[in-house]
Amino acid sequence: MKLDGPVIRSGPPGPNVTKVLEEAGLGPEDYGSPLVERAEGIYIEDPDGNVFIDLISGRCITNTGHSHPRVIEAIQKQLSRGFHWQTVEMYSLADRLGEMTGLNPCQVYWSQAGSMVNEFAIKAARRITRRPNIISFTGSYHGSSMGAISLSGYDPAMTRHYSPILPGIFHAPYASCYRCPFKHDVETCDLACLDYINDVMFNTYVAPDEVAAVFVEPIQGDAGWHIPPDGWHQGLRRICDDHGILLVVDEVQTAFGRTGKWTAMEHWGVQGDIVLLGKSMASGVPLSAAILSKDILESTDSEPIPIHAQSF
Repeated sequence: MKLDGPVIRSGPPGPNVTKVLEEAGLGPEDYGSPLVERAEGIYIEDPDGNVFIDLISGRCITNTGHSHPRVIEAIQKQLSRGFHWQTVEMYSLADRLGEMTGLNPCQVYWSQAGSMVNEFAIKAARRITRRPNIISFTGSYHGSSMGAISLSGYDPAMTRHYSPILPGIFHAPYASCYRCPFKHDVETCDLACLDYINDVMFNTYVAPDEVAAVFVEPIQGDAGWHIPPDGWHQGLRRICDDHGILLVVDEVQTAFGRTGKWTAMEHWGVQGDIVLLGKSMASGVPLSAAILSKDILESTDSEPIPIHAQSF
């Protein structure tokens, strides 16, 4: 039967969900997001027959909706043929991602989560440039692994009791115009947050020729959907170009149509040197990728980037 909702029949949590929680040694107070019996389109049904609207598409991952028939068909087809080691599909997808991000010819590193491609990009940027430092932004979210929480800057709880976190990462103010950190008006500020990088950061505590990369989300998500004004991303690109700094664009949460275009940076016409993808790329199947322009690999005398891999 096709799901049609929303509808609340029992609870939540209802008796069936409560039983599952009790068997796991948990109580009703531990009930958070719905326990999924099945999911279809925008709806999630729990074991008690309650149907909820999934307003965030899982964790911003199912852009095509839950259980899309074409996605299921593709998964079943690949499972029946084998999926470990390299496949032809990996190369065809790499080419399409390179075309989508404007980085062809490119090199692609595959993983299963956004955190992991951020970890890879930290290593790659430092290896390619031979520089130790990285600039990220206040309000940013790049994942929950040690390197990713070091890049992130929107909640102190992310790093509490984990110190020392990764050294050499400095946070600049993001273009959060709704609550400007400089208390400026967006119409007259003249992008003071960009000036802060040039006038304060580079002149006081991190020299530009020691910065390997700038990590940026085109639109910040977890911090409250901060959308920079026109000119900010272009100015950030110029700063990177002026100082030989790599621009790493974290599109894990914003790519694949979530902002109306394949990548959010298309709205500003800005090209990153490394683009990070994940979440909705496989519409719920764990898959992420770091796309590197071969130009940046061939423009340096760096040794090949050592393998950064997992078993799966």
